[in-house]
Amino acid sequence: MAAQQVLQVHQHSPQIPKAITADSRYANRVFLAVFVGILTLCVLVRLRSNMALYGSAPKRKPHQRGRTRKHGAKFKLKSALVRTRSDRSETVQVLGQSVRLRAWHHLHFKWLAELVGCVICVEFLRPDGTPRYKRPLWLFWSGPLTLPLTDLCRMYLWRFTIEHFFRFIKQHLGFYATRVTRLPSSESWIDIVMLAYWQLLLAAPVIPGHLAPW
Repeated sequence: MAAQQVLQVHQHSPQIPKAITADSRYANRVFLAVFVGILTLCVLVRLRSNMALYGSAPKRKPHQRGRTRKHGAKFKLKSALVRTRSDRSETVQVLGQSVRLRAWHHLHFKWLAELVGCVICVEFLRPDGTPRYKRPLWLFWSGPLTLPLTDLCRMYLWRFTIEHFFRFIKQHLGFYATRVTRLPSSESWIDIVMLAYWQLLLAAPVIPGHLAPW
């Protein structure tokens, strides 16, 4: 369903560049195959830390027998930070925190060699320069390699606003309040909740803020 939605967005404006962000559950062949061959449609997807990708296949030697190789050297995320030198590296300030960004270019998945991109490692740092979290954030980007790593990091972090949206409609707008058995009724209730959210969103600029004395 997510792959179909991405195609619908692309068909609506095929000439406008678009970037889709997704969590680690979407790092699979069914979803990522949508982005193969479409230059104006890019994906920034989170990777599980136990995944492995592959580099470009070596050039075929003259008179070499057998099938042409699709994969090059194996790239394991778990050991990449200590065994593999990155193609790009920089330390920047993101959301008031020091973040170390590293990128490895021209990598692909074993089950989808046609989609080539770069792997990005995001590490939030303490004031002394040590990692703040035990595991870094791993991302795969299928778009232009010239894009600044800071922009890609911010692009994925913006995705968390979606999670706050779902939490709000569940806790305050009764998204799960209805108990119906028919699909049309359930879809109608979802439409009502979405309309209520838009009413609040449109009214927000004209309502003055008021904090209680306590």
